[in-house]
Amino acid sequence: MTGHALSHNSVGIFAVKALVELWLRIEPLKTGSLLMRKLDEYVKIAEAAEILGVSQNTLRKWVDEGRIAASVNPANGYRLFRPEDLEKFLKKAAKPVNSKRSLK
Repeated sequence: MTGHALSHNSVGIFAVKALVELWLRIEPLKTGSLLMRKLDEYVKIAEAAEILGVSQNTLRKWVDEGRIAASVNPANGYRLFRPEDLEKFLKKAAKPVNSKRSLK
């Protein structure tokens, strides 16, 4: 009976290990991409906020509102940004707004 319990626990441990390894390969938040990239391919929130010219709190708010994509480091929960997402956001923000009102 002890051998059976040990065998069952061993299978459970391998299953948990496999799930953890899979989870670590998946970005938990709002990226659209499921493949994890190297951490050095991301920009931390302080640098991203500086690039965009806003405060870190403003950038956090924009992420929460879905205005800009962010990933989360599964080890510490920090928001991380892909440089191409920052560039895309800046290009979108720089587009002129079409206005039907004429300036007087």
